[in-house]
Amino acid sequence: MDPKRFRAPYILRERIWQEADGLRAKFASGAKIPVNVLDMAEFDLGLEIVPADGLRERCDTEALLLGDLKTTMSKAFNVSAEVFSKRLRIEKLWPPS
Repeated sequence: MDPKRFRAPYILRERIWQEADGLRAKFASGAKIPVNVLDMAEFDLGLEIVPADGLRERCDTEALLLGDLKTTMSKAFNVSAEVFSKRLRIEKLWPPS
């Protein structure tokens, strides 16, 4: 497929809401609004979030999903020391043996 010729299909807003509601119902992290999208992406959907500064300037986008469909690049977020340490602990314990 030629990326220059690709055109994303138009999706009705109602269909997007249906899909989002279905995804939220599937995972506990989606039960409370506002949904912590980063936690859902990383822990529930198993996406690897790779910080990448300058995506907006270089690619005119806020985030992108790589071809492996498991890695997303996104602007770098300032993460508190507490959240960072929790994620490190989870990574050391995951996957369970």
